Amino acid sequence: EHFSQSGYPSGGMGELEKVVEQDFGVNINYYALIDYGAFRQAVNAVGGIDVTINSPDGRLYDPNRDWQTNGPLVNLRNGQHHLNGQQALDLARARGDPSQYGYSIGYEQSDFTRTANQRMMLLALKSKVKSASVITNPIRLGQLFDAIGKNVQTDFKANDMRRLYDVTKDIDTNSIKSISLNDVNGKNLLQSYQGFNGESALIPAAGLNNYSQIQAFLRGLTSNNPVVKESANVVVLNATDSYGLAAREQKILQARYINVTQIGDAGTNRATTLVIDNTGGKKPATKQLLQTIYGVTASTTNPYTSYHADFIVVVGADRAPSS
Repeated sequence: EHFSQSGYPSGGMGELEKVVEQDFGVNINYYALIDYGAFRQAVNAVGGIDVTINSPDGRLYDPNRDWQTNGPLVNLRNGQHHLNGQQALDLARARGDPSQYGYSIGYEQSDFTRTANQRMMLLALKSKVKSASVITNPIRLGQLFDAIGKNVQTDFKANDMRRLYDVTKDIDTNSIKSISLNDVNGKNLLQSYQGFNGESALIPAAGLNNYSQIQAFLRGLTSNNPVVKESANVVVLNATDSYGLAAREQKILQARYINVTQIGDAGTNRATTLVIDNTGGKKPATKQLLQTIYGVTASTTNPYTSYHADFIVVVGADRAPSS
């Protein structure tokens, strides 16, 4: 409530922007705080939305009560469904919490399933808003604007909104990516964590307050640099008696947008630097850059199996500063 810092909105939204920028490396230019009521009213204003349920369990079922209908919060078999505002809101809220009314189905990932459903419905709402049945219907447009006006707080100005519309109006919904940090190319960038007071939380898989992997992944989503897009994980090991050499190489590689997730000691000394490729050739841009930087050909033989990374750079005496 009392957050106040130059360059950020006051209050909780400003503090949230600061945290996201610091931890994720994503610049936040504007915010929109949207009440659940806006979502329900917006869906009703456009005449409902169409969604496709594709659960590994064959259905989504959350037995918690919808007190308006007195039925289960969600009960949808796989396939296409047309949802009104209340049904869409119920799906947006459901995460399969333990219930006195029975067990849920299709919510093994709890919050992650819920947020995936929310993203799916936002795209469905976007498509419906752009459809001819809405965009040419002044009554529905009026109801949509009412839903937004009553339930949204934002620091967008009118001119900003117009520019945003001009920039995004021709973006194909199929071109919009829906991203979750618990499944990045089959890899989970998060791990479970128990706080000091016993609360359950999630932290980066790289360790508490280590957002390097997450930042590298997010940079890769928005960059045209092939090395950045590959978002390879690199370990740097010092194979010399020169103190601080691995840390120096880490800075050099990070300046070339290579994600160094760990540095350490190789245990034995080497005269020349070794680059080890554990990707099976799946990240060629990063491999080529490492080969160029160190003037070597990457090896696929990895004697450092205790380190889990796409590439391991074992820094030899050829990179040590001359005395």
